[in-house]
Amino acid sequence: MLLVNNLTKRIGTKIILDNINLSVKKGSLSVLLGQNGVGKTTLIKCITGLLSYKKGNVTYSNAKLGISLNDKDILISKLTIFEYLKLVGELNSIDNNLLNSSIEELLVYFSLMEDRNKLIYKLSKGGISKVSLIGALLINPKIIILDEPFSGMDMLSVEKTRMILKQKKEEGCAILVSTHNLELLQDISNQILILKNKSLIAVEGAKTSVEILEILKK
Repeated sequence: MLLVNNLTKRIGTKIILDNINLSVKKGSLSVLLGQNGVGKTTLIKCITGLLSYKKGNVTYSNAKLGISLNDKDILISKLTIFEYLKLVGELNSIDNNLLNSSIEELLVYFSLMEDRNKLIYKLSKGGISKVSLIGALLINPKIIILDEPFSGMDMLSVEKTRMILKQKKEEGCAILVSTHNLELLQDISNQILILKNKSLIAVEGAKTSVEILEILKK
């Protein structure tokens, strides 16, 4: 389970996030929504430890964390796809034989096997999204946190991403996804989280896109 309690982020005297509370249970998928510039990526980076925060705490229950921030710089762009994924696996102490087979399986699944020796900085935006996602899934995490995972992806890659997230949810992972495209995950999500006015609104149960839009407008 992923738990965030009373997380507050300031930049100077300005409050960016104010007393954020959320929980993502095992075997569930939560979608984080919000307008551009509202602080979704800042919240994700605070949760994953890439940004400090003024107060509050984040708990992972000692679970392995898979993170995709969809950022070329974080991916070490002068490595090839294969070199990057090998590095991710080695840093997480994955057995070499298992690592190689897992990399191959995921590269084939996302149609990147032929590009495995291509430098990351030469990839399209969709290619970077897929490599970032593979890096998150490669370590067999129990908690998965994704920031705009569908960015630049073609329709087939989007559907493959949806299906693998559905599979991971069914395997018991706790999944948090920040996205602008609720429709892509609405049918497999358990909770919708709306970041607005520095605070978080949790919307339980099924909600239509129109209802969510009305909440965002208020």
